[in-house]
Parts: sequence; C-alpha cells; structure tokens
Amino acid sequence: MEQKLDAAVATRPLSDIPGLVEYRLLRDPFVVAVPSSSTLNAEEFLNGNSSLPFLRYSGAQIIGNLIEIHLRRLKVTLPNRFELESNHSLMGLVAEGSGWAITTPASYFRAKRFHDRVTLLPFPNKGFARNLSLFSTDVFPPGMAEVVASALRRLIARNFTEPVVAKVPWLAHEFTVLGEDAPGPAKTETED
Repeated sequence: MEQKLDAAVATRPLSDIPGLVEYRLLRDPFVVAVPSSSTLNAEEFLNGNSSLPFLRYSGAQIIGNLIEIHLRRLKVTLPNRFELESNHSLMGLVAEGSGWAITTPASYFRAKRFHDRVTLLPFPNKGFARNLSLFSTDVFPPGMAEVVASALRRLIARNFTEPVVAKVPWLAHEFTVLGEDAPGPAKTETED
C-alpha cells in the first residue's frame, strides 16, 4: 500500500484496497483442529459440548477476523478465554489436549511437529475458506506478476497441497491451487 514492495503473498484483505491487483494462488478452507485423542465430531465442538476450550487466533490477524465473521453468520457463540497470535502455540496447545481450534490446512501444515497429535475435521454446516494470493500494484508489470504467480502455484502444489492431501485425503477438493484466472482488483470474499 505504501509502494515499498512490488509484490507480496498474503491473505485477501478484508476490505478493498485501490490499486492492488490480485493473482489467486490457493484456496485454504477452514477446518476444525482437535487433539488426536478426541472422539467428538466437529459439530459437538461448535455446539459447546466439549470440555476443552476454544482457542482463538488473535483479532488483530486477518485469519482471526475471518473466523469470527463466519461464527457470527452462523450465530455460534463460544467463550473467549484464549486468544493467540502464534500459529505454532495454538497448534501446540491443541496437540497437548489443552483446547481445540478453527484453522486452515496451510496453518496446520506449518506446525509439522504436532501433526501426529492433531486431527483435522471438516468444518460443519456451511464451510468457508480464505484465499492466499499474490498481490501487486497496478504499476508492476503484469507479465512479471503472472510468471511469479505461475511459479508460486507449482511450488504451493508440490510443497503444501500435495503433502497435506496425502495426510488428509478428504481435503482433496477443498485445499486446492487456484487456476490462472485473469487478475483483477483485490476483492473481499470470505465465503464460497
């Protein structure tokens, strides 16, 4: 926004930002992360039927805001006891059986050391996703941005979507690299 970067990869902003051009890279659906020892389903966690607390991402982060917006849409109210800024801390607490969270496969994948103690469950009811995109300014050469976006899509498939889907096969049609559609102004979209 301050013209200090030519391009950046980020979650789509919550509001329109004039002058940004978006090249969609990854659809990252929200899922429920629970301790592997849990026998409850995702609906039971969302309905408050678990003795484990809900662990929130900080409201200062886009991911935290996207989750809260969707919970309000569903009229789901969960006590706000714990709010964390660190994805690894959040996943570590889930792995230790100290709570459960709403997260994404990309966030789960980054916390590799906890994979054997965390189970991902599909988000019940109407699911939602965030898009990770390459953003550039309208003065950055579109041809260069397309080359970068294409390379990023290949890397994301090889290093994120394929390994996660191998571990969690039900995500195959949800956690996907986004096609090379025409770039356009960045728009807000929290739900499919």
